[in-house]
Amino acid sequence: MLSFEAALVAAVVLTPLMLYAAYSDLRYLRLPNWLVIATFVAFVLIAVGDILFNDETGMSWGIFAWRIGAVIFFFILGFLVHMTGVVGGGDMKLLAALVPFVAPIDAQFVLIAYCVIALLYCGIHWVIRKSPVAAGSSWASLNETDRRGKMIIPVGVIFGITVVSYTWLRVASAL
Repeated sequence: MLSFEAALVAAVVLTPLMLYAAYSDLRYLRLPNWLVIATFVAFVLIAVGDILFNDETGMSWGIFAWRIGAVIFFFILGFLVHMTGVVGGGDMKLLAALVPFVAPIDAQFVLIAYCVIALLYCGIHWVIRKSPVAAGSSWASLNETDRRGKMIIPVGVIFGITVVSYTWLRVASAL
């Protein structure tokens, strides 16, 4: 688990990155590689800083290695899921980059929060997409469909809301 200071830095760094991820996914249905790399590099820098400067409450090298292993696992799993055509490659890469920010003890909470946020988001997205506002919009998420003619849900938005909410809750719970 990250120390309070590292969790605060993670929340501050992830917030603008995930705001851009949400914008980019809604506007263009794209999550650029630089964003995914920046997210992963942010974790590495924050975690290594936490290991070096917070001996008692910070992350250990062993936990760091497990989290990097989780990144690799989710990257491979995401690639396989992406091959089915159900989810975009950018979404899966972003998920892999965000996984190490979640403490294993909080994984169940984050998964439930993700499901609730996804349900609410899909409902709101559907309503907006059916409204007259969407008809003239140049935003890809409001007009484009997949190859089967189904509505596309920009999952990067849901990932972003979930992880930013989680990191700020971690900070607030440590106060």
